[in-house]
Amino acid sequence: MASPTPSTPAPSTTEPATFDAPAGATLTLSHNDLGEQPGRVMLRLAAMTVRCDVLGWESTKVTFRLPEVLVEQPLAARLEVLMASGKPAVSYAVRLVAEPKVVVHEENSNATAAIPSPLVVNKYAAQDSELGLPVPAPSLPALNAVPLAN
Repeated sequence: MASPTPSTPAPSTTEPATFDAPAGATLTLSHNDLGEQPGRVMLRLAAMTVRCDVLGWESTKVTFRLPEVLVEQPLAARLEVLMASGKPAVSYAVRLVAEPKVVVHEENSNATAAIPSPLVVNKYAAQDSELGLPVPAPSLPALNAVPLAN
């Protein structure tokens, strides 16, 4: 009786849903086995391909900055992560959008939320003082008065 031949699992063909990303944003994409050596991330628009700035590369994720381009209307694009050898690792459909005009910040700065990959970080988030809005004074904890013993 012949022993079974081990098979290599087929690569995943499930593609993540299209996501919106502002031009110039910093993104982190997770993927298994990108390799230890840094590769490249390319942004493919209609008839043009632009290289993204890779800020960090690990075997399971890559952090990069999208090119800063003027976007007036959402633009369909494709992000392609290439391993150091040039072999394609993963590809994502993305819609390049204009930077948001207003960014809402959570009141509780200690709150964290689980955000699925890809993570979009907007480096252009305006602060209240930059918008000419009054900046509230920081709240102080209440002090409980304790009478002194005679």
